Amino acid sequence: MNNLFFIKDNGCDDYVVLLPGWGFCHEIFAGLDLPFNMILPVAPIAFDISEALENFLDTHSIRRVLMVGWSMGGLQAWEASKRLSEKTVSLCLVSVRNFYSAEEISIMKRELASDLHGAMYKFYRLCFAGSPPDRFRFFRERQMETFMARWGPKLLDMGLDMLEQRRIREDVRPVCDTTLFYGDKDMLVSKKQRLNIGGASVVEIRRGGHMPFFYPEFCDHLGKMWANGLD
Repeated sequence: MNNLFFIKDNGCDDYVVLLPGWGFCHEIFAGLDLPFNMILPVAPIAFDISEALENFLDTHSIRRVLMVGWSMGGLQAWEASKRLSEKTVSLCLVSVRNFYSAEEISIMKRELASDLHGAMYKFYRLCFAGSPPDRFRFFRERQMETFMARWGPKLLDMGLDMLEQRRIREDVRPVCDTTLFYGDKDMLVSKKQRLNIGGASVVEIRRGGHMPFFYPEFCDHLGKMWANGLD
């Protein structure tokens, strides 16, 4: 039995896989107005989910999906799309950096070891920069402590290792129609740090930060990606 994923049934015919970033859980996508049923991870996952996702789709007889990965989830979505190339209609990588240096990861690990709550609060504030103001207020009051408790120090460290060790080579062409999404006000991924994959389209949401999916333009583009991927 596969307990890593679940389906949020929105009464639609098509499916989107949504993979959240480091330190976040599936509820961060709550409220997105998408014309899809959502396939979401039950709990934080800091490893390659490709095989588990394939088994889940087969178990539920799901033949085609739109694959969406945000930040660290983008690395997981990229790997999954390679294994599930025949099932992936389109791939959407959101706010994915080209790489994280060993020094950056080491600094973050030291900050977590010194003051876990303080380091995560600082990280979350940077993530929400450029998002609608009410979003961080809601997150801080309703989600932050839950997310931190689910992740915990061990999983956070594992996720940082994934960010350092797993990179998407820019000279490798994607296996399907692929779009890179970025927010113009992203405080965690500068324009020089953006992933740039040959053959992939790039969409910049000018009001968005590290979480551009909070804006309607993002949801509109996903619908277009599904249609383009079927052509």
